[in-house]
Amino acid sequence: MFEKCRFMSHQFVLLFNLQVYDYDWAFRDDFMGEASVALTQLQLDSKQELLITLAESGNTEYLGQLGLSLKLQAKDAADRSGSIVSHISSVSSNYARASSTDAANAKVKAKATPWSAVVNVVLIEGRDLLAMDLDGASDPYCKFR
Repeated sequence: MFEKCRFMSHQFVLLFNLQVYDYDWAFRDDFMGEASVALTQLQLDSKQELLITLAESGNTEYLGQLGLSLKLQAKDAADRSGSIVSHISSVSSNYARASSTDAANAKVKAKATPWSAVVNVVLIEGRDLLAMDLDGASDPYCKFR
């Protein structure tokens, strides 16, 4: 299992979600687990490898893990320093500096401040994924959102 995908975000998103399914040719695909990755833990232009554990709401069973390689890149040169966390801090400081009469204007200005980024995701491997087919195998695939 080795897949690459690329996200371009023009909206400020703190998490991206992924879901793993087992492909069934005759029936609806089986849900195998899900996980979220906080983009706030990524530094700009620095590749980071993560091993994330899959979960399902209301289920405490171990569902397996996914190995990912992630890299966050700003689209604009002005956004190339720091991280998403530093962008959040600068937007928050705009709110704090605004007087009560200017608070509404500061909120509008902060929301209008775009922060465009690209997140490169490489799905390296799936570990210990559950067997979902009758023959004891699986045909797993992953959806990124």
